[in-house]
Amino acid sequence: MLLGGSLDKGLSRSNIQKELKQKYNLDVNTQYISIYQMEDLPQEAVELCELYNKYGRQEQMYTEVSQAMMAAAMLEFLAAYALEVYGTNLETMLRNWVGENNEGAGNGLVKEGLGKISGKTYQVTQSNINAITQHLSGDLYAEENVAMINRLQNALNSGQSITGADASFYLHELKEIELMQGGMVQTAAHQAALDFYQVSKFSTYHPDVIKAYSGWFNDAWFDFWGITR
Repeated sequence: MLLGGSLDKGLSRSNIQKELKQKYNLDVNTQYISIYQMEDLPQEAVELCELYNKYGRQEQMYTEVSQAMMAAAMLEFLAAYALEVYGTNLETMLRNWVGENNEGAGNGLVKEGLGKISGKTYQVTQSNINAITQHLSGDLYAEENVAMINRLQNALNSGQSITGADASFYLHELKEIELMQGGMVQTAAHQAALDFYQVSKFSTYHPDVIKAYSGWFNDAWFDFWGITR
């Protein structure tokens, strides 16, 4: 038996359809459901209809198997593509394509001053990192910002979610971008973004970045994270 409805008798579904039409004036596409109720239908016609229906089911099965095999092959290709192009796994790449979930997931850092994002984790996307990098260029360029962006990029490359200061910085900058695109000036957008997530301004830089660029941060930043100079 071959793919495409070839029968043990050497017939195909199209051949059966033609034979039923020519010999019995039956159109199986519209009539085969009620054929079995016809008492005077020749036995040969009944058998042909049964074969037509049987191989229709088999063709559907072949189609479903083929689709499953194609899907498996596509997943295998995407997994190799993710590793070669992004240096990451398929799950992370798909998350990046779909986009981040700004509602966040659980199991994140819980800390006073993190407001709405306390206890949550987030997935970053390359497009959002690019947007933040562009936003923090020009007059807003600062080495500590570059350090934070690098942390986001490292999280993305390693397939890790972000929480705490990384999440605060990430979401803050995205909200600031959104507000400024709506016509708000940067200073107002900066405060509005902090208010939106109800976070402390001291939450937006990671302790490692604060210590690495300690000259740019006063004691309040160190006190917030409980770190020393």
